[in-house]
Amino acid sequence: MNIILKGFDDSMSKILTESMVKGLSIETCISIGDKPEQLPDLGDAEHIWMSADLLRKGQYPDVDWNAVPPLDEELIESMRECEATFLTMVGRYGIYKDIPYDERKRQYYRHLRYWNYILDEQSIDIFILRGPPHQCYDLVIYELCKQKDIRTISICPFHAVGSVTVEENWKEIGCSIGKRYTELLEEYATSQDIPLSNEFEGHFQRFAKEEKELWYMKNVHTKSNQRSFISIWIRPAIHTLVRKPLYLLQCLFSAAFWKRKIDQHATRNMYDTYACEPDLTVPYVYVPLHLQPEASTSPMGGVFVDQELMVQLLAAYLPDGVRIYIKENPKQGERMRSKEFYEALLDIPQASFVPRSFSTFVLTKNAIAIASVTGTACFEALFKGKPSMMFGHKHFQYAPGVHKVHTIEECQRAIEDIITKKQCPTEQEGRLYLKAIEEAAERGYRKEPTRRPEESMEERTTKIGEYVRRKILHED
Repeated sequence: MNIILKGFDDSMSKILTESMVKGLSIETCISIGDKPEQLPDLGDAEHIWMSADLLRKGQYPDVDWNAVPPLDEELIESMRECEATFLTMVGRYGIYKDIPYDERKRQYYRHLRYWNYILDEQSIDIFILRGPPHQCYDLVIYELCKQKDIRTISICPFHAVGSVTVEENWKEIGCSIGKRYTELLEEYATSQDIPLSNEFEGHFQRFAKEEKELWYMKNVHTKSNQRSFISIWIRPAIHTLVRKPLYLLQCLFSAAFWKRKIDQHATRNMYDTYACEPDLTVPYVYVPLHLQPEASTSPMGGVFVDQELMVQLLAAYLPDGVRIYIKENPKQGERMRSKEFYEALLDIPQASFVPRSFSTFVLTKNAIAIASVTGTACFEALFKGKPSMMFGHKHFQYAPGVHKVHTIEECQRAIEDIITKKQCPTEQEGRLYLKAIEEAAERGYRKEPTRRPEESMEERTTKIGEYVRRKILHED
């Protein structure tokens, strides 16, 4: 078996990957990552390490391109959807300056040419990665694998409940949970008692009964609430001074740099200027914006990585009198937002901005529905008896009360179910869905507080690796 491993860089990765491949007959392994010390011991197998940092920059310094077959029209045309996603996604690496279109295109063709060759040359059988492909080069590998009928395995964390799933197609993420939920509906059709483990009973109590900040929203930095330009940028400036002192010096004397930063600051203040206290007595759909750039919208949001498209589609089919309350993500800094983005949202008659500090619990509690690309707000809404509309792909896309929306027809149907038919998820459905997660997913090894039995990180990591190996071997 010839494999590619991508993104196994944390302190548990060596244990995880060695548990994953234990007993497998590995001939060649290409490991892509930032920490070679986390490479698994594969015995006599050929093991090739590639720097993820260089690949994120579109760089292949040791490649003899004369030995790599060129691209042709057929391949390029067959990968147009991947290309469109890549050209947007690569913008996340324009931290210090924007990446011009021509450079984005060059990087894409470089990745496409190299990996189209390597997948065939190394006779790759399976591509295993952490999460969905979201670092550009891995998107190209993933889509090429799909074209060539090479298996892909995505180990996808479900942070809200401390679990992981293994997906062969990340767009169908959570399918096994949804399938188990359907089975449980029949098993518990006549029972009101749905037992959960201590850990998942704890999740239920937090989501359904408590109204306090959840662990994954803690430690949100406060710079979004600071209006001073200097107070916002002093820390990044010190960070840049340490890492790239020459670049910082160039920036300090660059008129273009100061113009960009001042424009970004003005854009953030623009949101705050238009934000106002919401009227909670009128019917409204709550739309919490995503932090960007993140995998949650690119690639998991598809075309709705441009979140204004979601709001425009929603607004076009909501009945008269129903408002749309939009709240900026509290973690969103000054990058990846533009005046044009906010203007497009403000042009929608039903839409208005809510202050960043306004309680998300209050907004959810009083909303008729939640709308998000892939936000955890849709999952939380299930336990508050609120329906939601999801425009992307996430674990809970098959959950009760969650309406998947990708087309006009699906949007119209979701609005009819929510507003006309007044369909809402029940507490029993929420418990049953948690039970489906408990039985269909594997527990993760994150360090947040849980009620699971005492278990070392190493023991839990080994079990996750065994879970992945069973998926590789089609045993689970």
